[in-house]
Amino acid sequence: MRRPRAWFTRQGSIAPSEDPGGARKPSISVMALMAIVATCGLTFWAARVVRDDLAPVHTWSRMLRDGEVDQRQEAAAALAAIEAPQVPIALPALSAAVLDPDARVATQAIQALGQASRVAGDPDLGRRAVEALAVGLGDARPQIRAWTALVLANSAAAQLGPEGASAWTDPLLAALGDPDENVRVAATRALARVPCGEAGLAALEAILASDASTRVRSEAALALGSSRTDFDRVTIALLHALGKDEAPVREACDSALFSMHVDPTRRRSAAIVPRLTEALADPDPRVRCHAVATLGEIGPAAESSVAPLVAMLHEPSSPETWRPSVNVPIRWQAASQAALALGRIAPETPRAKEATSALIALLREGKDEDARASAAEALADFGADLTTPAVPLLLDVLKATVGNPPPMPPAPSICFALGRIAPGSPLAVDAIKALTAALDSADSDTRLKAAEALGAFGPRASPSLPRLRALAGSGGEDHRVVEAAGSAVRRIDAASSVGP
Repeated sequence: MRRPRAWFTRQGSIAPSEDPGGARKPSISVMALMAIVATCGLTFWAARVVRDDLAPVHTWSRMLRDGEVDQRQEAAAALAAIEAPQVPIALPALSAAVLDPDARVATQAIQALGQASRVAGDPDLGRRAVEALAVGLGDARPQIRAWTALVLANSAAAQLGPEGASAWTDPLLAALGDPDENVRVAATRALARVPCGEAGLAALEAILASDASTRVRSEAALALGSSRTDFDRVTIALLHALGKDEAPVREACDSALFSMHVDPTRRRSAAIVPRLTEALADPDPRVRCHAVATLGEIGPAAESSVAPLVAMLHEPSSPETWRPSVNVPIRWQAASQAALALGRIAPETPRAKEATSALIALLREGKDEDARASAAEALADFGADLTTPAVPLLLDVLKATVGNPPPMPPAPSICFALGRIAPGSPLAVDAIKALTAALDSADSDTRLKAAEALGAFGPRASPSLPRLRALAGSGGEDHRVVEAAGSAVRRIDAASSVGP
């Protein structure tokens, strides 16, 4: 029911008035209300202008959501450098922009979300950014899918932990089956950076074994090599591909396995000793070297491999002699690795005598100087009752090689072994004389190891003190030799002051 005009007038004085001609015009009260509304709007507008001046992220977010293409591009580019306080404000607009029809807007939004995940500070906010970013893996455009995976690889996903990670790992795993090679490469690289669990390992194994692209298989090998779990399984998969795949994939497998060797936190268990022992017969020398090195890492639990390792001691050298390990060359030959592995596996086992006899024979008869050096170092790990017979041979080899300056002669390894074996032997005095003479070698590594070895002889090495002191005070000497000589002097002096 329509109420009388008088009621409106009494209730709020907002009834329209009439002019003498009957035309209605707003009352004073309506005009006042309109003025109030306009004033409020102006106030809100002014507040927004001030807010946007103080925090432009509000402007960029509105432009990204509602602007034309060029405005959205400008806004997305600006938000790609987003900082922590801006993340909660911009996250809704960025999340929607991942699927923007303009590729430039989408890629910039993806980049901004990756940045947001890294700077958010709040783990929950960072996870939301990563989840929004992962939506791009479902885009119909291959370049957007590839870009999403690449940004995910550098996002905070790796720091978010495995809890609730399926929101972004599941799309990455699905992307491994993408028809576009670049997308698969990017997804594989991303999985190398995130905790992808059992499903991820299985997917990477399958990619390494069967993907049609050499690039993708190579990336899968590198991703497996960076895994932080199930090292036995990863090792077997990499060894298998190393022995049969194309050259680029084999290089990637080799690099991945080597990265595991130099990382003490990624060790393999005795469960794979039988598989590693089988690999000792592989025709590829790199497969054999990696298998041997891994057996050595496992240690005494790999005792069953002693016999085949002994058989490898006289294997001829392959062209690939050196491998860099944190700027230090190592002897990457099957015979050298077999000798070093025996030193780690056999000393405390019933096969110790068999191993030392084989190492002494290699030291006496071996034609490869690197293998002889490894044999000397391995002997240092065995007890004196087994290695004392090797001292005369070690002295002979040292005298024959001490004057030679190749990059890695046997002399440094011989000095190291004498410092471990000879102090309690009947030939201790002869060893001291030979080591003192080695302090004048042209090879700095030999001087270094000789100085270190002499410190192990205690007071009996007093005749070497003048030469050691000269090295310790030499201004032009290798700093490592100076430090080793000074340490040896202190050890000998300290032992002499204590007396017999």
